[in-house]
Amino acid sequence: MLGCMHVLLLAAATTQLLNVHSHAAPKCTAEKGQPTTAELIGQHAASTPAECSPAAAPDAGTLAAITPASLPLEIYESAGRGELPAVAGWLRKGGAVDALCSTTAASGDPAAFGLLHAAAGYGHLELVRELLKQGASVELPSSLGGTALMAAAHYGRSTVLLLLLQHSADPDLQNIDGRTALMIAVVKGHEASVDALLRAKANPELLDNDGYTALQYAEGYGHTAIAELLRQHAAPPQPAAAAPTAPPDAGEPADSAPTSLPL
Repeated sequence: MLGCMHVLLLAAATTQLLNVHSHAAPKCTAEKGQPTTAELIGQHAASTPAECSPAAAPDAGTLAAITPASLPLEIYESAGRGELPAVAGWLRKGGAVDALCSTTAASGDPAAFGLLHAAAGYGHLELVRELLKQGASVELPSSLGGTALMAAAHYGRSTVLLLLLQHSADPDLQNIDGRTALMIAVVKGHEASVDALLRAKANPELLDNDGYTALQYAEGYGHTAIAELLRQHAAPPQPAAAAPTAPPDAGEPADSAPTSLPL
């Protein structure tokens, strides 16, 4: 079975983003107020999820509030493996395309993810296309606020990401940590995904919950080419509006008046 670490990552649960492979992350500069790698990781680290298993029946008002319909774990895992016949068969039997698979993280908190999250995160283009054809919501959030676009951005699935954008996926949606698909792609160093999101008018100036922008992440992680892309798409500084000239005093017309015009 898929481990919940895969489950959370492929749904782009960015409480996990900065501590995944963090041992290989470049050191961040501390110049000009940029966050260091240690600070970024410390601020965003989350507990590692437990091994996936079918979640216990949720209390009223918890997981039930985020689960429109139950997605069996085996079907969710089939989506992660790109097994289109298994997923299509379940849908034909009445399964809901936006159903969420519930599981429990190591913290004991419930978490839930959908078919589109799994298919996008693992880059199964044909399955993503079929799910969208079946009416899957392109902006369906996981219980952590992650979308399929964020999942594709996390793993650099640029082809899937472009397909989702073509289906009007909003690149500026933010998860529970305030991070967008653009921020996620920047952190992971996926230049093609960053470029595609910027061309889709993703806002590079949005702030996450800790007040960081995509550019600060790019500079902090040493992704110089991505940082330059972001600078090219940053809004140019606006010139200050010129103050209107004050009218001359009544007693000083000669100092400011133009040459007299003869009658």
